Amino acid sequence: MALVRLIYTSKTAPTFSGETLKQIIASSQVNNAKQFITGCLFFNQNHIIQYLEGGASQVNRLYNRIVTDKRHTEVQLMDYSWISKRLFAGWSMGYAADTAATRSIFVYYAEADSFNPANLSLDAALHLIKDLKDFAQPGTR
Repeated sequence: MALVRLIYTSKTAPTFSGETLKQIIASSQVNNAKQFITGCLFFNQNHIIQYLEGGASQVNRLYNRIVTDKRHTEVQLMDYSWISKRLFAGWSMGYAADTAATRSIFVYYAEADSFNPANLSLDAALHLIKDLKDFAQPGTR
């Protein structure tokens, strides 16, 4: 199977809560494992950047669901590329929480006093994801 990676950003809807985030992560861990999708979700205040990897048809179906999910607004595709190996192998859906440590990393990549991942170049987004990976909790299958 040929692998793809998909990176997208979004803002959270006004009704988004910590409980909503927990529900997304829990259901993603179960559903992604069934589809052999791996990746990680990074959350900072009201912004999400998510890295997904797996088979093209599975990742495409998942992204189409995300785009229509009312918990997200301003969904923006940053990257869709063929890859030779997974960055998050074994992680059905990892998660990096909004903590002081992760906020300091987000600020490093911010172009202004607040962070918006939609303003990142692909190169900067990939570096951000790799920097945040150490702070993520792997959701294993």
